[in-house]
Amino acid sequence: MSTQSLRGFFLKNSHAKDALDADKYPTIRFNSTAVSKNGSGYKTNGRLTLRGVTKPVVIYFTFEDHGHGGIFRGNFKFAPRSFNITHDGTPNELTISLTVPVTQ
Repeated sequence: MSTQSLRGFFLKNSHAKDALDADKYPTIRFNSTAVSKNGSGYKTNGRLTLRGVTKPVVIYFTFEDHGHGGIFRGNFKFAPRSFNITHDGTPNELTISLTVPVTQ
C-alpha cells in the first residue's frame, strides 16, 4: 500500500471515528427481531443502535454454504442524520455492506 493510500485510509477512519463519536459510543449493535425468506436470499428486521440512538433497519442477505461454515453477505441503507451523525461532509444516506464468515 502506498503512503498516499495509507494517508487516505487513516483520514477516512479518523473522520468516521469523529463523526460516530467512537470514544463515547464504541459499540454499534444490531439486534434481529425477525428473519424471513426473500426471493433467493433472506431478510432480517431488527434494531440498529448507533451513537446511542436505536432505529429499525432491514438487512437483505444471502448465505453461501461451505460445508462446516459459510459466508453471510448483506447490505442495508440508513440516514446518518437520524442517528445524530451531523459531521461535515456526512451524506444523506449510507449503504453498509457486510461480509460475515461463520464456522460450526
